Amino acid sequence: MHVQSKLDSLGQVNQMDVSSGAGTAGVQSVAGATAAAGGSLDSMTFEYAPNGLLKGQSSSRGLSTRFSYNGLDLSGVTVEQGGTALHQFGYERDGNKNIIGRTQNGITDSFGYDPSNRIASEAAGEKNKTYGYDPNGNRSAEGSGKVFGMTNASYGYDSVSRLTHVSGEGKEVGYSYNGDGLLYERTEGGKTTRYYYDEEAKLMAEAEVEGGAAKITYAYVYDLSGQLWARQDKASGQLQYYQLNGHGDVVGLSDSLGKELNSYSYDIWGGPKTVKETVPNVLRYAGEYWDDTTGLQYLRARWYDPGAARFMGEDTYQGNISDPQSLNWYAYVANNPLGYVDSNGHEFMPTTKGGIFYTNQKTIIHCERVGMGTCWNEFKAGTIQASAL
Repeated sequence: MHVQSKLDSLGQVNQMDVSSGAGTAGVQSVAGATAAAGGSLDSMTFEYAPNGLLKGQSSSRGLSTRFSYNGLDLSGVTVEQGGTALHQFGYERDGNKNIIGRTQNGITDSFGYDPSNRIASEAAGEKNKTYGYDPNGNRSAEGSGKVFGMTNASYGYDSVSRLTHVSGEGKEVGYSYNGDGLLYERTEGGKTTRYYYDEEAKLMAEAEVEGGAAKITYAYVYDLSGQLWARQDKASGQLQYYQLNGHGDVVGLSDSLGKELNSYSYDIWGGPKTVKETVPNVLRYAGEYWDDTTGLQYLRARWYDPGAARFMGEDTYQGNISDPQSLNWYAYVANNPLGYVDSNGHEFMPTTKGGIFYTNQKTIIHCERVGMGTCWNEFKAGTIQASAL
């Protein structure tokens, strides 16, 4: 699979084309690559406001997303298929940029915050929740019980504190990591899945492993803001499309004809509320890897437990005494999950979708080696060939 972008006269990405085939030496290139051999799978076009914010993105297959803003803050997202609205989201913020109102497909929630901008309350219809925190910033409030994944699970770690196995309820899941510390293989019930990443540690493909041989099952495509766009089902060769809300959560997955395959909803901490699946999918809350058996989310440096709103291991960044919340080495996004996401287990970022695309050229390769960083450096030096997906 090959991805190529095109720029407009202002240097903004205005089109991304996806074609079958791997291109030269199995390279997926962005911005300035030679077109790959193979038929076209799809094309996405982008529209910008005069200030550079993304107004919309549209697929040639009929799926489109429109964004609206209040100043520079995201205020609305509409996902359509062939002109018919599939999802509509709206957001209202206070003076500190905290989300105090949210509408999701006609259902409205409201939220309150404490003086430290931590979520303190949520109200959705007749369902109200309050959250409190101890002096160390740990959540100690109602709604903290885990109702998904494993209950009373036991956890095992390696010598560098990486999670290596989880067991409970008669199930056991094992994890291994590559030379860059990224999740490399997951094993459960004799089935092993292998994962491949780009140089920015984004998941680019997954494969089934049998007898030591890996067979690619899905390859992933991201838009130029780094959020999920689609994946290619290697069995059929067709694309399947992700639908996201303003937080970057996967709320739906559809086939190339627009038929719904999967749908999801979440609590504010990322725990699943509703799950409807006809095909397997590991990318869920905030567009990140989710293990449905264990109820844990993989965020590269650490695993996150949405049921407890805490990371499984402490942050190697020890914090700053001038920022008391950073001194809690287990807290997730400073206890403000509506306004922020954490993609690497070390730092959190605002969730606002949109903004100016950075159009510097980059090249992404896929290679089946333990230690992606080593492979990437050797490829740039011309000493190895990347294996095609």
